[in-house]
Amino acid sequence: MFNINNKKALEFSNESEQLLILPWGHGLRVHDSFFTPLSNWALTEDVNPDHNFKIIFKEDYGEIINGKTKARIDKSGKIIFYNIDDLNFPHQKEL
Repeated sequence: MFNINNKKALEFSNESEQLLILPWGHGLRVHDSFFTPLSNWALTEDVNPDHNFKIIFKEDYGEIINGKTKARIDKSGKIIFYNIDDLNFPHQKEL
């Protein structure tokens, strides 16, 4: 299930798992936790995301775009990362 109210990260939860994908500099940071609340014990420095990062929700997936990186999570929790040349998406490359 996606948390559509979170405007700072793509947040997905499934049973006891919580997954956050956050804008991090010009890329993305993945933060995952099973059974325990998320804790910020690594990468604690503040890094401002690109000012134009986007979080998009569709019927079957959610995605976050920051810089030239896009991550898409489907309803089952599968994550696909893309390297994009342009935010207009004429060329997508799956990593």
